[in-house]
Amino acid sequence: MRLKWTRLLFLSILITSVASFCGCSVGLRMYDSGTAAATLVIETTCGSKNNESLGAEIPSTPDLNGYVWKIGMPWASKYLPGNDDTEEDNRLKQIYNDIETLYNVEIEIKPSTGLADYLAAGASKISYSDVIGVSAGEIIPLAVNGYIYSVEDPMLLALGLDCEDKTKWACDLSRLVKWNGKQWTVQMNSAYDIPEFGSFILFNKPIVSRIVPEGIADIVRSGGWTNEKYLEIALSAAKDTDYDGKADVFGTLLSENIAPVLANGGQILAELDGVWYNSLRNPATSGAIGTLAELVKSQNGAAASKAEAVDLFCQGKAAFLWAASPVFYDYPQLVGQKDLYGLLPMPNDSGRDFLSPITSYTGYAFMTTNKQLDKSVIVFNILAQKLSSDWFGVYKKASGLDQDSLEMLDLIYPNAVFNCAAFDASVMNAFNEYVSAPLASGENVETVVKNAASAVDTLLTQKNSDNLVRK
Repeated sequence: MRLKWTRLLFLSILITSVASFCGCSVGLRMYDSGTAAATLVIETTCGSKNNESLGAEIPSTPDLNGYVWKIGMPWASKYLPGNDDTEEDNRLKQIYNDIETLYNVEIEIKPSTGLADYLAAGASKISYSDVIGVSAGEIIPLAVNGYIYSVEDPMLLALGLDCEDKTKWACDLSRLVKWNGKQWTVQMNSAYDIPEFGSFILFNKPIVSRIVPEGIADIVRSGGWTNEKYLEIALSAAKDTDYDGKADVFGTLLSENIAPVLANGGQILAELDGVWYNSLRNPATSGAIGTLAELVKSQNGAAASKAEAVDLFCQGKAAFLWAASPVFYDYPQLVGQKDLYGLLPMPNDSGRDFLSPITSYTGYAFMTTNKQLDKSVIVFNILAQKLSSDWFGVYKKASGLDQDSLEMLDLIYPNAVFNCAAFDASVMNAFNEYVSAPLASGENVETVVKNAASAVDTLLTQKNSDNLVRK
């Protein structure tokens, strides 16, 4: 299996700054796993020199007697080396081989379809794999049914899983994603699978420099990067070049309407002890929706999908593109364009302490039907340790951004805030239906908030009934 080409281009740049290992031979074996997706087993052999180099770093552990250790996830292709003899592929092969040799274990990378596979396994009282990859929207159904452990569970802690171990996990991000007061997943510190760490604004340098010749980064540094200042620049950037009454150059392109709400301290939902509460009537959220309304106006009629928004931006037809961190590897045409594009935090009313919204999340969990937890934890710990890298530094280097923009990224990462609505797609659908769409048609903010809050009330009544907390 191969990586998607859009991610492959970015990842090939990413991994050049991660230490590589010596080459080794690899054999690939496919078999029908009994699911819709085939499973690929990696069987590697290497010389003794490579084994010795890693052996010095890994503490002695019990012989696992040929145990077949499996990790199942929809994004399995990121961890399946190809046959191109690239640095990143050879590093993966070396890691798998060394772990297999030293632990007497076979590693199996197992593509899954996600929630449906895990629910079926749980209902049959079997574990889909030693470790499963889940999205935020899959956590609650699995937790409510009792099919996954909290990664803070005493049993996992006793077996050696430390979800606060920064040598293995992206702790600062995964601890944001909690439900019922518990953390259910960890994220690996892996440049092969860089986590979404926040959102930001990309700006077109030629357009913005004509409006702010002194440099827009200095506005951020001086504490002047407010919503008011942003809108002033965005509205000045909009142009009707052919005089047909419609903008041809747009001030703003929003790829995620929820991001400005989160960046300004709003949330659709709040949760306590497994019960959801409607946050739309909260003054911070209603105020943030008012900011979103102004931003929607500054789009000057542009209504585009994420891909269309990026395309318009790359054509030089917008001053600002609001985007999440995966934008560089989802759209590699943005990579290395430091003379054309810069990066800024999302503004707020204060011009300080910028919040950075995380609008989606994936992590790793353990099923409660797993009868081999000790072996599952041993191998996952060492795999995460060997895959661990300074993925944020790698991301910055690979983006090709200028020094000012890299400085802005350092402001963004420490202030990540998770979108609680990402736990349930129906809530995000309600936001788009009752907030985004009415604002785009010009409805006033007070009416939008009132109607949206009423709709979410109805939705949460059912959600809270469905998500009865297991005692």
